[in-house]
Amino acid sequence: MTNTRAKLVTLGLVFTITAPLILCICTGCEDKGTSQRAKSNHPDKRHVDDYVGALAAANEFCHAWLTGSLQDARALMTTRLIRQHPDEKIADAVVGVSNPLHVAYEIFQGRKLEPKGFAFNVRFFRKYVGQQESHVEGPVERIVMVRDEKGRWLVDEFPLLR
Repeated sequence: MTNTRAKLVTLGLVFTITAPLILCICTGCEDKGTSQRAKSNHPDKRHVDDYVGALAAANEFCHAWLTGSLQDARALMTTRLIRQHPDEKIADAVVGVSNPLHVAYEIFQGRKLEPKGFAFNVRFFRKYVGQQESHVEGPVERIVMVRDEKGRWLVDEFPLLR
């Protein structure tokens, strides 16, 4: 990965993680005599910790996609997702083909899924070699993260495995 691309991916992760926390700090998440209704609009510490954990795991998985690391990606997938797709399909989705190249991804707008998960919007960027347009922006899709029985956040839905 080029140094510039690594900085962009890192900057995107830092913004994605810190923006909700900064908003929480600026709006005052702790109880300062606010009404029950106003307090319910602010995330509790457990929710923020879960959100950040799920987001970090989603970022780690997308980084495995970016670098074409099938082993790292499979380690972050639920058993259900692995069993649902043939090995070749998983390899094609993560490793890709020679053209287009995986060049970047963007994770944003996470939301809680009941009872135990988070969904994040994700966009994958690919570069087609030998064509005029060097970067192609993919559609906004969704990656779903769930916590397993060991407490690890894992990918349960990956849009490139449909």
